[in-house]
Amino acid sequence: MADIEKSIAACCKQFKLSTNFAGQAFEQKGDTPQEYLLKLLTNEIEYRTAKRKSKFLNTAGFPHRYRVEEARGFLRKAL
Repeated sequence: MADIEKSIAACCKQFKLSTNFAGQAFEQKGDTPQEYLLKLLTNEIEYRTAKRKSKFLNTAGFPHRYRVEEARGFLRKAL
């Protein structure tokens, strides 16, 4: 089983797919090979979209978002 995982990971790397894709290959279920592949590819698209959004937010340079409790602490110290 470990050899299959390594082979899938190597193929994913060659196709420039994420390691998430290789891991999901063993977790996804489908009634037909086509349904299995569709679920696997849909999961990869969702993973990449979430990763891209996170990357954009981190590099956008927005100021740090504070929780209400943190903001109250700053206000108390300032007063």
